[in-house]
Amino acid sequence: MSRRITDNNAALADTNPLVSVIIPVYNVENYIQRCIESILSQTYPNIELVIIDDGTPDNSIGIAEKLLGDRKNARIIHHGHNKGLTAARENGLRHANGKYVMFVDPDDHLLDINGIEAGVRAAEKNNADMVVYRFQRDYGKAGADKSHVSDCLENPRLYFRKVIHHRMDHNLCFKLYNASLFSNSGITFNHGIGMGEDLAVFPKLVYHAERIIDLTNINLYNYNCNNPDSFTAKGLTPTALNSLIMAIDSTVEFVKTTCYAEDVDIVVSLNRLLLLEYTDPRLWKDLSGLWPDSPWNLKGARWQHRMFFILYRIGLHSTAHSLVLLKRKLRRIKLFRLLKA
Repeated sequence: MSRRITDNNAALADTNPLVSVIIPVYNVENYIQRCIESILSQTYPNIELVIIDDGTPDNSIGIAEKLLGDRKNARIIHHGHNKGLTAARENGLRHANGKYVMFVDPDDHLLDINGIEAGVRAAEKNNADMVVYRFQRDYGKAGADKSHVSDCLENPRLYFRKVIHHRMDHNLCFKLYNASLFSNSGITFNHGIGMGEDLAVFPKLVYHAERIIDLTNINLYNYNCNNPDSFTAKGLTPTALNSLIMAIDSTVEFVKTTCYAEDVDIVVSLNRLLLLEYTDPRLWKDLSGLWPDSPWNLKGARWQHRMFFILYRIGLHSTAHSLVLLKRKLRRIKLFRLLKA
């Protein structure tokens, strides 16, 4: 069942174009209240919440319904069964009425109450396709680290190259998009990709964007790294592994069509390392045959990627895996910045 109430205040829409915030919901009853409240507390006056109930088995939707009450700017779309994050996001985009859209994961939340308003003002003033905010990784009791800031955001082509080189994040969240960026470019979500969907979609959005605004002076988004039920925390199941391979394939094939086609081997190599980092070393031999036509190329890679690769290539797999675990531990004890060098 979908609850939809249209705001007929044309004057409001003229001065404050509608922003659709899309929240896919599945098994997040411990987090959903904080997520929704952080959006309802935003100062921007014209926001609609599009909540996708992806067949969640817990009380997440009950909590959401209680919070939303009879609000005219919110609706809940119910899936009959769990279809996955990609399908939920796409369905949310299909039901969104806003000139602008934002994706918020239900175990995360917004921080700066003026963030959406500042983003819309900047986008409207500059006719922007995308606004990028600062975000922070939240490790619970271990604290939080704010994201790395780059000076390339307002150069879409350079930004794209840094994204595919893993120098910048590829997360769909903590950005504000003009909805026309999706419709005009024909970019869609692949329902077969349950993990790695951001990797498959975000680089394409950056490449097609003509104007990107840097609002990384605003720390808008709290990225929860402490949810034991998340994909990242659970690690790669065989299904998730195949999904990530599909996402990488999608990105590789797209890069081949761009002006950075010569970077394909670098893109493949960095994503090979990504797969290795997130899989059990006992499976590494099975992954070695992927993308056989692309030789290893780590030109410009960070030192930790190069070190991991050297250990992997000389057969010190347990040591390479220990390096990955050490990197994750350093993040949790707030030394993550050392790995950004």
